[in-house]
Amino acid sequence: MAGCRLAGVWDKDVAEVIGMTEVLLAVGTRKGLFIGRRRGGAWEFDDSPYFNAQAVYSVAIDTRGATPRLLAGGDSSHWGPSVFHSDDLGRTWTEPARPAVRFPKDTGASLERVWQLHPAAAEPGVIYAGTEPAALYRSVDRGRPSSWCVRCGSTRRARSGCRAAAVRVCTPWSPTSATPRP
Repeated sequence: MAGCRLAGVWDKDVAEVIGMTEVLLAVGTRKGLFIGRRRGGAWEFDDSPYFNAQAVYSVAIDTRGATPRLLAGGDSSHWGPSVFHSDDLGRTWTEPARPAVRFPKDTGASLERVWQLHPAAAEPGVIYAGTEPAALYRSVDRGRPSSWCVRCGSTRRARSGCRAAAVRVCTPWSPTSATPRP
């Protein structure tokens, strides 16, 4: 079942097992996010793309809460990359007032895109975001803008600068460390 969720495509048997009556197809493109819904046997596509003229590199669904949450990693040529979320399967979207996923200013690193979003199955409320340049971000409240913090950066300058910067930095952790996992 997890493989179907990650791909964004649900087959009929999976939908029946988890009690869903609607199949959702989310397609991110350089021109925005297109959403199709299948009720019964007929596909219906929303009228226009969400995030018109913005590239959408990643889409994820988090089904762990009371309502499913869609997350989209988009990139505006004017505002830069950000993570948007929807609690009504894509009918309306919450856009952060300022990009929540970013490198600290004093690192000299600039975020180009959020290329992967993934709900952590074993950690309630936790969402991970993989970015370019390579860094891993973590949210502890299902992707709300105020909770994103950088776990590790791609460059020595980014990693060292993140520890002392205004952007929240998660506690470093590795599978071999003696400290418990956050």
